[in-house]
Amino acid sequence: MATLRFKFATLGVILCFASACVSTKYLAPQEMPLILLAGEVIITLDDNSVVRMSRPAVIKNKIVASTGKQPRREIDLSRVRSVQIVHRDYFYPLLYVGVMGVAAFLAIGASTAPSPPPSQCCPFIYAFDGRHWAFEAEPYGGAFCQALERVEWCRLDQIREYRGVYRILVANELEETQFTDELKLVIADHPRGLTVGFDPAGQIHTFANPLPPVRAYDVNGNDILPLLRAADYEFWQSTPEIGGHSPDSEWRDEIVLEFPKPPDARTAKLLADVWTSVKGSLAARSFLELYGKSLPDFYAEVNRLGPAYNQLIAWFLKEELYLLKISVETKKGWKTKGVLYGGGPFIAKDKAYVIDVSDVAGDIVRLKLRPPKNFWLINSLAIDYSDDAPIQITELQPRAEGLSCRPDIQADLISDDNRYLVLEKKGDHVEIAFAAPPRPEQADRTIFVKARGFYNIHLDARGEPSWDILAKLYDQPGFCVQYANERFQSEFSWAKGNYGQSKNR
Repeated sequence: MATLRFKFATLGVILCFASACVSTKYLAPQEMPLILLAGEVIITLDDNSVVRMSRPAVIKNKIVASTGKQPRREIDLSRVRSVQIVHRDYFYPLLYVGVMGVAAFLAIGASTAPSPPPSQCCPFIYAFDGRHWAFEAEPYGGAFCQALERVEWCRLDQIREYRGVYRILVANELEETQFTDELKLVIADHPRGLTVGFDPAGQIHTFANPLPPVRAYDVNGNDILPLLRAADYEFWQSTPEIGGHSPDSEWRDEIVLEFPKPPDARTAKLLADVWTSVKGSLAARSFLELYGKSLPDFYAEVNRLGPAYNQLIAWFLKEELYLLKISVETKKGWKTKGVLYGGGPFIAKDKAYVIDVSDVAGDIVRLKLRPPKNFWLINSLAIDYSDDAPIQITELQPRAEGLSCRPDIQADLISDDNRYLVLEKKGDHVEIAFAAPPRPEQADRTIFVKARGFYNIHLDARGEPSWDILAKLYDQPGFCVQYANERFQSEFSWAKGNYGQSKNR
């Protein structure tokens, strides 16, 4: 009977993928103990070689599929560094949110696989490309209560004008309630050949000649430059092994990047594509669960900007789980010059940052990042010294007639006024249309979604607060990283154990 259920489950998943639309998605598979893929996939291995596969599947501890050049190839999961997936994408990104559970379900059998632990982040935003919905953004990750509400500008790479409008879809696909205070499209028409990006303060910048690093190495001196030179989804990822030479190397990594610097440079614009890992998302839930039945009181104190708020923000900055400090080597040593905002864990786009380099000696700018282990994925960083070019900015408000539900939602989204579009439960969604403005001749157009809001994770917080663990989290450097990694491993112990058993059947 279990075998029959297994076959039906497998068929159901295959039909789900086969009946949907085609798009491209990216994963860093070290985040996942098991992988199930469908469609076309490009795999980067631990030796930086690239393999293209068609319709792969997981068989025991291997990815097995045709490579196009040979009828069959097997790749050990342990060798996989990053994966670019071109797959069939149903309305909800099953591959992202359910990949661990589905993979285990198929590899172990439908009768034994439990549900995976949920990850929490933020709304998923899709853009219409004229034929399909493409997953494009997940703004304001980490804003798990109202006092942490923030605004982000996320580039929409695949959106296309369709019958005079741009269309996006905002969906709640996680166990949380999502509150969106403001949502607009920002149209940037700019000279051709430029890359444009917003910084966290909402200022837009142009990049005429973004320079990749000329050297990059970790705390042990290993060359990591191939992983950071381009936005190619070959990520640098922190390693779980204990080692290194820094005093806190058991819970932090350290990488240094070197960039060329013109003699007269005073400021530099950094274009950074960095991601918060799945562990970062899961850690937020684990942290909040420690408050137990006192969680409403904690939320209330944070939201009124009381002592709990100050303690929380100081903790964010100290531990760097979701905000990563940028240090620059100056004439007087290393100085913190900015903070990188994490994106993801399911999708992220590069952001712009302005860095003071006026006190940097010589013709090299050295940047240092010290991410907590297993909490960050770093795709690419580049520096540009050009002046910002003129840009024509147009903010588009939602069209009332373009909303797929109540027209009065338009008033909830047009300004930062504490009137929220509320997606209360998993599966809630709203489609929004924006009138497309005329496009100037001899110009490129880059489109961003501007989204402001927060979310509340659905928790069963009824037990006694774990004040002793919370005290350690706040007061003991690195304890939160240790605690989160241990929780993550225990959550997935079922996958490792059952998976090992399945290999011996």
